[in-house]
Amino acid sequence: MPLKSIKLAGKFPPDMKDIEERVAQGLDTFEIHLRGSHLDELEESAEILLEAKRKFKIDIISVHTPHEENVEFYFEKTKELAKKVGIPIIVFHSKFVDVFDEEIVEKIMKSEDSSVDIIVENGGIVLVHTLEDIEDVMSRGMLVCFDIAHFWMNCESTGRDFYKDLKKLFSNKNNSDKIKLIHYADSVDSSDNLAVGEGAINHKKALSIISKYYSGTMILEVPPEKQGESKEVVEKILTEMKVKNN
Repeated sequence: MPLKSIKLAGKFPPDMKDIEERVAQGLDTFEIHLRGSHLDELEESAEILLEAKRKFKIDIISVHTPHEENVEFYFEKTKELAKKVGIPIIVFHSKFVDVFDEEIVEKIMKSEDSSVDIIVENGGIVLVHTLEDIEDVMSRGMLVCFDIAHFWMNCESTGRDFYKDLKKLFSNKNNSDKIKLIHYADSVDSSDNLAVGEGAINHKKALSIISKYYSGTMILEVPPEKQGESKEVVEKILTEMKVKNN
């Protein structure tokens, strides 16, 4: 089976200094990380992101909903920001609600429009989403942002074989067009979003599985100052496997 094409991307908040630092690390495609305060000042945040797109010629592929208790309010604000800036994907993830819940999924699907894709992210320690949970939400029509660190933590906490479940998920042809983005980071039992190589995941093994079946964008969801280093580590592994990295 031919290896796929993977685009590595970074992550930043609507802050020009932070954006400049991430661009200096050699990244040109990004997901936006939000706090509620960014959406409380929505017009200012939108202008910063639009200016960054013009100034640095970067691509903003997705925006992540903030982890705030007023989930529905900030979800709608995130949609508004996405439309203003021209961001095609909203990653819906929350510490306060289960985004895989049937009622929530039904509401999301009813609220979608042609200008933006709303995708849900599998949870970590707080909300355990197994292989079966992810496949179930995809079978109900939702697109998914697959978070590998969360998946690792869930497999560890439930005694499952991470690499076996990873292969089952990505090799299933029914899932191939449902995984829209990947959040990529390292993890240990109780901590996620570590720089690649600082946790317990065997990245050569994990990437050899993913790269056979997935073609798309992989967001490096690691500490800001480690995004460039993690990009180099992943690029080296993908190059060794002759995976095209756009």
